[in-house]
Amino acid sequence: MGLITVQVKAHRVGALYSVLPIGGDGSVLARKRGLAVSFPQSTLDEVEVGTVWVVSGITTQIQHRTAKGFLVTEDLLIAKKATYRRLSRDVLAFWIQSNIKGIGPVIASRIARTEDVDQLLQGKDVNALCKIEGVNEARAIRLIENWPGTALMDAIEWLQSSGFPHALGKRLIRLFGEKAIDVLEANPFLLLSFGVQFEEVSKIARSKGVEPTSTDALGAIAAHVAWCVSSRSGSIGVERAELMDGLRSLIGENVPDDAPEVAVRQGGLVAVGNFGFATYGAASIEKEVAQSMAEAIRRKPGDGALLASWEVGLTENRVQSLINDLEAELPFSLYDEQRLVVVQSVLSAVACITGGAGTGKTTILRWILHVYEKLAPGMAVYQVALSGRAARRMNESTGREASTIARLVGDHLGEGKPRLPEHLLLVIDEASMVDLLSMFKLFAVLPKAARILFVGDSQQLPPVGPGLVFHSLIKPSTPVSVSTLSQVRRQGEASGILKFATSIRHGRIDWAATVPYLKAKDGDCHFDGRPDQERLFNYWQGGGGAEMSIVLTPVRDGEFGVDELNASFQAKVGHDRPALIWPECGSARIQ
Repeated sequence: MGLITVQVKAHRVGALYSVLPIGGDGSVLARKRGLAVSFPQSTLDEVEVGTVWVVSGITTQIQHRTAKGFLVTEDLLIAKKATYRRLSRDVLAFWIQSNIKGIGPVIASRIARTEDVDQLLQGKDVNALCKIEGVNEARAIRLIENWPGTALMDAIEWLQSSGFPHALGKRLIRLFGEKAIDVLEANPFLLLSFGVQFEEVSKIARSKGVEPTSTDALGAIAAHVAWCVSSRSGSIGVERAELMDGLRSLIGENVPDDAPEVAVRQGGLVAVGNFGFATYGAASIEKEVAQSMAEAIRRKPGDGALLASWEVGLTENRVQSLINDLEAELPFSLYDEQRLVVVQSVLSAVACITGGAGTGKTTILRWILHVYEKLAPGMAVYQVALSGRAARRMNESTGREASTIARLVGDHLGEGKPRLPEHLLLVIDEASMVDLLSMFKLFAVLPKAARILFVGDSQQLPPVGPGLVFHSLIKPSTPVSVSTLSQVRRQGEASGILKFATSIRHGRIDWAATVPYLKAKDGDCHFDGRPDQERLFNYWQGGGGAEMSIVLTPVRDGEFGVDELNASFQAKVGHDRPALIWPECGSARIQ
């Protein structure tokens, strides 16, 4: 289908919207069938009911059942490209009635046709707006708060004309206000902090005569380089040499020697002692997290909440006694190392448990939770992890509700959201993955009398963003209770898997722990010097296939990468099934 102008009528699911085709005069064009559009992911922040878009892409027919059970056939346009159009007076009325509560089509039409209504709304002139028939003070205020202002439209059009994702529009207006276009034209490199690629920003910068070595540009580019390095390393600090190398790779060898200091003066970077530099935002967040963590560690027993009074006078003997009582009730017991870990973790307001796979971290956690039940009956316990998979695994292993960090924060952060209880235990699993920003958000919702237990393995999954939170906490110099589990209980000591994995953790390879492919019936850790996809498929199928076995690979591309292995395996077991069209994805056909 060629270019077509549509107005969004209703949101259905994901990227899928019901739309009305619009003519050049703003009128709705008649169609035999209804029309739906699956918008590109990059546009979804701006797709709202009532907005107008010029779209193009592939059209197909789909069927779906209405709420009353009727089968309806309609056209689905999977948009390859979607361009936002400024609201004209002819269609503005529909946007108002769709987006402003309490305003129907008649009043919406009067507002849309009021002369200089943009200026009245931008100036927040409630009295003037109330002169429009049918508009009272409450409606005027809602109009002002939700109006798609001229500045936003200008920003979106500027981004489109420059080839940038127009989903940035709202963020730019929120940060720079009505001067967004002026600020960006003076220094387009500020768009780097919004995730726009350097090559794309450079093109618009050249057209505006902005050199990357200029003072303003250097600050933004240096902050971008520092953030990229931090994302790879996990540390927010970047050494001068690494920062300069990154700058030279982007803008050439003529980088001024004082470029990092220029970025510091511009406010993009912060000097970090004798180490190097960090982005201003990351340094600020780290300071806040460090202060919150220190307050949690230093909190005296019983402080912060009446419900925390049980902490006063808590002793090691009391915890040991509870463990003895529980050993008579529970179907599993602790060995000496585990018992010590339970005691140390319960005695501390902030504690860390670290250890490799199979060392019993889950068993320890279950015991700790049982001890807390005895010590503080009714105390709220929240289990979180960064990923949904880790949260589900946590729920299965402890039998208690668990959620992602994002879910917990989203449920309790913001106006009108319920606060967490004033005293609670927060358990963070896969803690090595938690980055600085995630911890910052957690502290924003945690009460003063929160107890925090970190559980993880510093040698496994790294943080998803800058900031080595867990790794910093388990250093010997920190005043945190850290318990390290060393005895692997999941495999026997003779296990080849255990021996091989342990050697890798210590930076070497113990080939003696493996069994060659030709003797695959022996041992539990096999080595194949000349693998191929067919042999790997046979391994997988012999292990139970999709129901019982999983293949792990450290790469995404190539013969043994995730993508090619998935395609190869699916072709072998797919029974020649046709591709399924899943329009909510935006465009893809998924086999």
